[in-house]
Amino acid sequence: MIRDVKERRSQSEPPKTEDLLPSIWAEYCDRTSLHGFKFLSGRESSKFHSIGWAFVILSSFIAVSILGYVNVDEFVQSSVSFNLESPTTPLTQVYFPSIVICKMNFLRKSFIYSLLEDPALTNVTYEELHQTIADIFIEGTSNQSLDSLTRQQEIVDQVLNTTVYLNLFEEILNDSLVEEASFGNIPIAKWRSLEIADRSPDNLDNLKRSAIVELASQFRDGEMVAWIQFSGFGAYYEPGFGTDIGETCSWLTPYWMEPTTMLDLGSVPSVSNGGNNGFQMLLDAESYDYASSPSGSEGFVIAMLHHLDIPIMKHTGIQIQTGQSVQVAVSPTLIDTTQPCKRRFSPKKRQCYFQDEIDLRHFPHDQGYRYEMSNCLFEATLQKIEETCGCTPVKYIDVVEGFEACEGAEKECMNNLINFMGQERWIEDGDEIKECLAACQDQKHTFLVTGSVFPSSESFHLSDDYCKVFNKVRHSCSMDRRITLDQWNPAFCPTLDRTLAYTCQEIQDDLANITRKELRKLRQHIVAYANKNMAKVNVYVRDSYVKKYLTEEKITEISFVGNIGGLLGLFTGFSFISVAEILYYLCCGKGRRRPWAGLQPPNACMFMTTKQKTISPMYPVPSQTKW
Repeated sequence: MIRDVKERRSQSEPPKTEDLLPSIWAEYCDRTSLHGFKFLSGRESSKFHSIGWAFVILSSFIAVSILGYVNVDEFVQSSVSFNLESPTTPLTQVYFPSIVICKMNFLRKSFIYSLLEDPALTNVTYEELHQTIADIFIEGTSNQSLDSLTRQQEIVDQVLNTTVYLNLFEEILNDSLVEEASFGNIPIAKWRSLEIADRSPDNLDNLKRSAIVELASQFRDGEMVAWIQFSGFGAYYEPGFGTDIGETCSWLTPYWMEPTTMLDLGSVPSVSNGGNNGFQMLLDAESYDYASSPSGSEGFVIAMLHHLDIPIMKHTGIQIQTGQSVQVAVSPTLIDTTQPCKRRFSPKKRQCYFQDEIDLRHFPHDQGYRYEMSNCLFEATLQKIEETCGCTPVKYIDVVEGFEACEGAEKECMNNLINFMGQERWIEDGDEIKECLAACQDQKHTFLVTGSVFPSSESFHLSDDYCKVFNKVRHSCSMDRRITLDQWNPAFCPTLDRTLAYTCQEIQDDLANITRKELRKLRQHIVAYANKNMAKVNVYVRDSYVKKYLTEEKITEISFVGNIGGLLGLFTGFSFISVAEILYYLCCGKGRRRPWAGLQPPNACMFMTTKQKTISPMYPVPSQTKW
């Protein structure tokens, strides 16, 4: 009896540690699905066999650790990749490019002559007035004596109070905003920056002074852009637009489809390709009227860009000479960036900004601008001008408070900084200093430019453009341009005067009572004028499709998880199921290691073969245990 009690007591006591650990390890190897672990239990193999498998498993864990570290490091250090998403994106996603036209001349001789006719300027010479306007408002200079500077300021004060200048200023004030007008064969919405200017009596003198830059150039409709022809709906037109090469350029945004309002620059993206669907312009440089051309050349600088951008003409502008018919074939390219890139990476790491991540002081979103690299470089230069020169370009005096328009020495300082636009790449955005980067969503353009002689000396009088040029110069002969036209060709305006009784169409159809000699002379004058002063430009989208590029994660989070899981499965056979098995084993094993506490092992944790109906317990179980 004592022997039976001892046997029962020995069966109910927990096993010793040296017997427990091998038992746990053996069961773990049997119960998990990790490859190779079952050969380590030692029950079915020799010691050397187990050591060999231990080396294999250890090598696998070392390999997966190294490769896993490499994958983690690559994932952490990875940024974005720039890939071609589609080579044939339809034009329904494309905006027709906006067009900015700048002339080489910033000061008209006819403007100076018309001012000198005013009695208030009888004591001022042409050379003196020309030099004053150029030094203070156009080019700027710091090499002036005090007496010279005082004299120039006196001349400016006299100019601003002449009847001629006041009439011109009143004309441009009344012409600031025209929502419904026509230009050529299309409707336009015309807008000038004076529309948002402060017109209070206290600020009127400042407006009058700053307007001299625009009035000294071709500010009236039809003077530089003589005619527009477009098969789309219409266009947005802004004369007196400021760029890095001048403050009197013209902005045109073609509307292929009718916008919600004519002043809506965010028009519906839709374009038709081909030269016949292009935006055609007849431009007049009025080379005979040049009084200030810093480049020393004649013609135009034209840029094509997104309709919410500010052009840097020295970087992207195309020079168009007079006497040419130019075809500009535009190939747009679309760029997009995925939202996971925005969420995961900083702008610095993805090298681009989304629209809500940065705001430009001079080109805010609420005024119709967007973020783009050229806009940011322009902003950086403007902030540098305000910091270094203590002034701002005349077009931005109502945008940023605390700065006057640049004049004189300040104008020279401004022009020197503008000449190096692109070197300044950091801007202030609120309390932060940010670097200029690309836009995450963009439409870029490349160009193919071809040209031919314009006009044809033999057949121009038979074309539609003949009457457009004829009517343009007939109008110029009746305006202040007549003085400079007579200087260029004394016989030109008198010849046109003798045809005032007839329309151009009547002259083309030989219905006018004009001699053959007079008609031939007229045609020669028109051809000579067009060749010397005018250019014809057609801007169109080249292909019926565009390429679209997508900026996305180089290694996505899903790819990273897949790589790590693949390495674990390849080298160790480890998977999500393995994790569940280990947790299950630990949970169940914990309860089974306490039979001496009077707890029966849970049935869910027992291993029973279907054939033998026997138990493979973790600990010895008394023989009288009932199942």
